Amino acid sequence: MTEPTVLSVSDLNQSARRLLEERFNLVWIRGEISNFARPRSGHWYFTLKDDAAQVRCAMFVNRNRLCRMQPSDGGEVLLRGRVSLYENRGEFQVIVEHMEAAGEGALRAAYEALKARLAAEGLRRLGIGGTANGSGLNAHPEYHARMVAKLTALTGIELY
Repeated sequence: MTEPTVLSVSDLNQSARRLLEERFNLVWIRGEISNFARPRSGHWYFTLKDDAAQVRCAMFVNRNRLCRMQPSDGGEVLLRGRVSLYENRGEFQVIVEHMEAAGEGALRAAYEALKARLAAEGLRRLGIGGTANGSGLNAHPEYHARMVAKLTALTGIELY
């Protein structure tokens, strides 16, 4: 009887990376960005997901400098890249070469739906400094107990 071949973890990961890179040398993928990170290295790291699955992605600085959009969580994108395996951790990932916007994404749609529902319930945008007509918050005291605030920048806020 022949002894089974025993692989080291490094050998397994290296073989898996080669197979993935040969089979998925260039792929187009559509999905929604989440967990977007831009560390000091300039590389972009994020998760691309749909309603059933997700995959980690990396877009290195030499490629993202050519990107004509600024990605953010919730944005739907179309990516071109190659599938690989980060051998040190044994993690499957997509190395992105090109990215373009493909719509607003489901998270953005959910936000807009929530905003519309709140408006239908009588919560409306008040903006900085009071109501839409500029008369101040006291013009609608019945809304005060149900007011929602959204921080929009370090120097601004929107009240709903």
